[in-house]
Amino acid sequence: MEVSCSRPDTERHGARSGGAATARGEGGFALLTVLLVLIGVTALASAGFILSDSDYRVSQNHRSSVHAFLSANGGLYEYIGDRRNADSMLTYTYTTGQASVEGEQLLDLGNDLTLHRITSESQYQPPEGGVSSRTVSAAVLHWTGEIEVPAAILTLTALHKNGGSGTITGGDQAASGDCDFAPADSVAGVAVPPGGYDQNGGSMVPAGDPDTLALPLPDLIDLIGFDWEAIVNDELLIPDYTIPPDSWPSIGAGEWPLIQVKGDITVSPSMSGQGALIVEGSLTMNGSWDWDGIVLVGDNFTTNGNSTVDGAILAGLNVILGQSPPDSDLGNGTKNFRFNSCNIMQASEAAFGGLFEIPGTWSESM
Repeated sequence: MEVSCSRPDTERHGARSGGAATARGEGGFALLTVLLVLIGVTALASAGFILSDSDYRVSQNHRSSVHAFLSANGGLYEYIGDRRNADSMLTYTYTTGQASVEGEQLLDLGNDLTLHRITSESQYQPPEGGVSSRTVSAAVLHWTGEIEVPAAILTLTALHKNGGSGTITGGDQAASGDCDFAPADSVAGVAVPPGGYDQNGGSMVPAGDPDTLALPLPDLIDLIGFDWEAIVNDELLIPDYTIPPDSWPSIGAGEWPLIQVKGDITVSPSMSGQGALIVEGSLTMNGSWDWDGIVLVGDNFTTNGNSTVDGAILAGLNVILGQSPPDSDLGNGTKNFRFNSCNIMQASEAAFGGLFEIPGTWSESM
């Protein structure tokens, strides 16, 4: 009898079943790996979003802080540049926010000088919410700007006059109550170098204390209470109008502008007004030109009509620059040059007064 031997079917089935199990195990591992990778990618993405949001918020905070700083610093310097004194609190509005600026007096230094601290605080509220605040300050000197003049007319060159008509007086035309300390003591009618005033006919017109003050040129220059060279060459003052390029302004009641003329000018009655007029060249007055305040002239002045100056006029100032200006001439007609302490005070404060930052004192309060 022949016996055949063969592998049981169960063995073959078992082998096939084991292969299927192995395949399923490998598939499960791959799925787990993909899941872990997805989790890792999601975590990285979330971290990226968090970091991006954090950076965005930092950027927003920085931008808000910069806006607040620009407003605070802008308000500080606008206050210093615009104010004639530091006795008030003002608010300045910018696209970057509002700045509240206030002055505080620290010391009275005498000679019309006081020391102040100017503080500017600004807050900026961004659209997304929150508030950024910055505070800056600087120390400044405040000078009233009042200058003393020794005469109704002072000229560093000669002054000629025809006839005895008109008025040149150093007696104060300001009355009590017009301004502080008015009326002031009388000053000279004219102040000139020795032999510098001559009059052709008529009774002597200058009147004051003394009528005519004649001093050697160096002594006369010492009486001038401002730095003419710095005005002309160093832009010491900040005019409201500079001619040219500006044209002659329309001066309203209560306005005391500083007008600086770069060269010669001829003025007419329609150009009457008040303030501080600085003419670096020559000044010609036509008709009934009237002026309240101070007039500073580098070269000479000439009047061709019935001009009136209530305040003071100083001419021939370019002598200080080493130049030789021509003589001034009052000509014919009824001229009125009258010392007025209140007009001089108003005009000189507008021209010379103000706040002056002390270098190196800017700081920020954190």
